[in-house]
Amino acid sequence: MEGRLWLFRKSVILFDRLIKPIKRAQIRLTLSPFWIKIGSCLPEFDKKDLLHAIGVTFGGVIRSEINGDICQLKINLDVQKPLRRGIFVSIDNFNKSWISFKYEKLPMFCFGWGRMGHSLKECPVLNPVEKEKFKEDPNYTLALKEKSNLIGKENMKFNDLSKKVRVQCPYIGGTELLPTCFIASMEENNKAQRTQTISQQISLEEAIKKQ
Repeated sequence: MEGRLWLFRKSVILFDRLIKPIKRAQIRLTLSPFWIKIGSCLPEFDKKDLLHAIGVTFGGVIRSEINGDICQLKINLDVQKPLRRGIFVSIDNFNKSWISFKYEKLPMFCFGWGRMGHSLKECPVLNPVEKEKFKEDPNYTLALKEKSNLIGKENMKFNDLSKKVRVQCPYIGGTELLPTCFIASMEENNKAQRTQTISQQISLEEAIKKQ
């Protein structure tokens, strides 16, 4: 939980801590913590007040940091909603200033309507004509992505299973966590790894005996 957010194949993995018994079908995973970097703002704005005001629009601030002109805050983001590109802020009722957002460790998202979890090509909402339109002139771009300075846990090297198995099974409720073919592939892969490990041990013992 403390290591969130976690990514796998450019998709975010959602976690939540259960504090009371609940039926599996009633579990809904929609929130994940994200660091957001705030774009440059006018000197008239107090940075602490600004971060607090922006955090309130996301449901609250988990943590905020100010380092010179660099301001960022950690919030719980609803992954079912389109990404927000920024916000208009104003001191009075006449002048408004646009402040852009950049999301750290941003996973795959749709360039058409900004929702995470799929690409523009795989979007289930847009029709082919709209996809071609947004392909030429996208509503959302990689400008939303902020390069992370941290070595995240999602950079861990997975075994060959991550390359061979392509079945996707997002779990949002129900009785089955993984399809049968996925479980079978995992078992076959584990057997192959155990066989390989045993053969490596035998080869090592033979080499020691020869010495």
